[in-house]
Amino acid sequence: MTTPARFHVGPAASFRNRSRQLVKCDERNIAVFRYKDCFYAVDNACYHHGGPLLEGDIEEIDGHPCVVCPWHQYRITLDTGEGLYWALQMTPSGVPDRKAPQKVCSKGKKQRTHIVTLEDGEVFVTLNTAGPRLESDGYAEMDIANKEGTMVLPLEDSKRRTHQSVSGFSLGIHSACRSGQIFAKMSTGVKLRSVSLSDRPTLMCVRVEPVCDGTQEFYFQLSHGRLDVSSLVPGNFVDLELPIAAPPGKRFVRRWTIIELNKEGCLFTLIIKAAAQCDCGSAWMSKNALHQRFPLLHHGGNFTLTHHMSRLREVEGRIVMLSAGIGVTVLYALLHYHFEGKRMPEFPKLQIIHLHVERSVSGVARLEDFVRWHHAKAEHFTYRFHCFFTKQQELSANLSEEASLRLLATCGQRPDEADIRHFLGDFVEPSYPALAMVCGPPAFISLGKRVVLAAGVLPSDVLTDEDESYNSL
Repeated sequence: MTTPARFHVGPAASFRNRSRQLVKCDERNIAVFRYKDCFYAVDNACYHHGGPLLEGDIEEIDGHPCVVCPWHQYRITLDTGEGLYWALQMTPSGVPDRKAPQKVCSKGKKQRTHIVTLEDGEVFVTLNTAGPRLESDGYAEMDIANKEGTMVLPLEDSKRRTHQSVSGFSLGIHSACRSGQIFAKMSTGVKLRSVSLSDRPTLMCVRVEPVCDGTQEFYFQLSHGRLDVSSLVPGNFVDLELPIAAPPGKRFVRRWTIIELNKEGCLFTLIIKAAAQCDCGSAWMSKNALHQRFPLLHHGGNFTLTHHMSRLREVEGRIVMLSAGIGVTVLYALLHYHFEGKRMPEFPKLQIIHLHVERSVSGVARLEDFVRWHHAKAEHFTYRFHCFFTKQQELSANLSEEASLRLLATCGQRPDEADIRHFLGDFVEPSYPALAMVCGPPAFISLGKRVVLAAGVLPSDVLTDEDESYNSL
């Protein structure tokens, strides 16, 4: 039986807390870390896309010291090599419980760890290649991952490599690599042409979280190029080019609404419901968006309250909102921005009534927030919410109590014109003008427009999102 190879790293006294050192062991680059009073060694190339773990932050999660990959923020335990992530807890009805603390979950062992020993004040690493093949092995065995040699001294945490490329990724050991695909091509000797970066902004999806049935929230960061972030407003749209086949001379472009800005350090988020068609943009995003890059072709729009502020003053902040299906996310973006953000003194007090139509409780994105706003007693807004559930005959007693939905829902019924007129009541009439915002499928938009126009809303005060979505340019 072959004895595992052992390699000398250096004196333990040269390592301070959180310092790290690159060591070459049999042509394999190993990152050695000291955290508190313990030493750890892992393959330097991250199991996900080969990112340089030597340059990552160290944080403690559930008692485990973890290195955070600088490329895609994957958390890897230094002691066990597990991939960790935070997961939303679900209510008994299957709706994500955003009020409950997220729980830490493990993907299992992904990164190969190696054995560190101390002898007479010196640090040694013994290669550990026993056991089943791990995901990090594929990257660790590539020549491109092992270009640099052993460091003479450890890097202190405050002096570790923090240079940023134009694309926002860490430069250094893997400065030529940007994804697992490029990594693989370089390892097989395929010559890649250098690509000059333009000022056209490109975004990367860095995180995806479930919202409700078939619906996810996508977190984006700027990958490269320039972007005036002050021009991004919740409720406005972004046009993203997707790598999907389009007719000759065209590009596959999909338009979505900006939901939140600067959420958990990201540029913005989108909420997308996957359609049933497997060849559409939303279905593709649900399966493939994570860690992909998307050229940002356009952004803007006028479907924001700020854009209509002068008219809002004239109508004393009165707004009728009608939505169906995923169209509710457009209105959620506006409401969250004004209800949860900093109060803007130039805005009048908002008086909003909102009717939404959905198949069932589990299909409403951010339902708990709409219900909370309905019951809120705020100085700068009043908000009345009602939801029609067309395919759900009744609410469970537990859910009604939990979400305070008992008096805010009508089950087993699709609203017609009479139902919507009844909901509006005397909120809208010629002597009490209001803005109307209607979002959803084309048939629902037509229905909603007929009702609000008949109630006395001026045609110029009816705003819809029917022109906010298309598949190719």
